[in-house]
Amino acid sequence: MKKQLVLAGAAVMSAGLLTACGNSLDGTWEGTGQDASTGAAAGNVKLEIDGGDCTWSVTDPATGETKTARCEESGNSIKLADVDTGRDLKYDMEQTEESLTLTPDGGDAKDILVLTRASK
Repeated sequence: MKKQLVLAGAAVMSAGLLTACGNSLDGTWEGTGQDASTGAAAGNVKLEIDGGDCTWSVTDPATGETKTARCEESGNSIKLADVDTGRDLKYDMEQTEESLTLTPDGGDAKDILVLTRASK
């Protein structure tokens, strides 16, 4: 009985690790932002995650100006520092293998970000 429980536990843990590794956020994600209330375009977004390091940038399509700031991901949420003010913007994340959607989680965050994996 103990062997079966140990084997079952090992199988569940292995499946969990495979799932976690398969959905790793590490890599470069690119896409666009859209104001959640008005629907106005909010620029081109690039999110780069490498283990514990995380940065993001926004490029204004009208001027070509790019601003970069820090970010911090944790589970199903992420904090992006506002590229203009530095204030934390909190988002909920929904990830599939090749897409990442960030939706505002209250506070100052107002843009919905829809990103696709550009590289791993």
